[in-house]
Amino acid sequence: MAAFLLLAGCSGAAPKSTPVSGGQTAPTSAFAPPITVIRPDGSSVTMTYETVANLPIQTLEVAGKTEHGPILADFLAAAGVTEFSQATFFGLENRTITFTRDQLTDEYILALRSKSKAVNLTSPNLTEEQWVLHVFRVEVK
Repeated sequence: MAAFLLLAGCSGAAPKSTPVSGGQTAPTSAFAPPITVIRPDGSSVTMTYETVANLPIQTLEVAGKTEHGPILADFLAAAGVTEFSQATFFGLENRTITFTRDQLTDEYILALRSKSKAVNLTSPNLTEEQWVLHVFRVEVK
């Protein structure tokens, strides 16, 4: 546990992971839906898989596999989010994770899944149970 906390980010605290409230679920289709980003001012933007895949790519070793995808800070910047205190990522299976701004290091990525056109929030700092699969919504405050 201590090793996990040391790896969790700059603040030394792990990101908060909680179930999605209100029984929200991700839409279903052959491909993952685009990601809706709700900005701090209440406006929203839709980020397609292609947009995410064209951001600068980070490569990480996660659970014995090589993963490729943009870091969370680059994703948020591309969505027009520059100032925020926290960001919550929502995915399948009611998985969510909340980060404070200082926890968004280069070790958290949106791993690209070209076959399903999905992105999974993953990191060597998270257990597999904490990964957010097929991210479909991000709420930023």
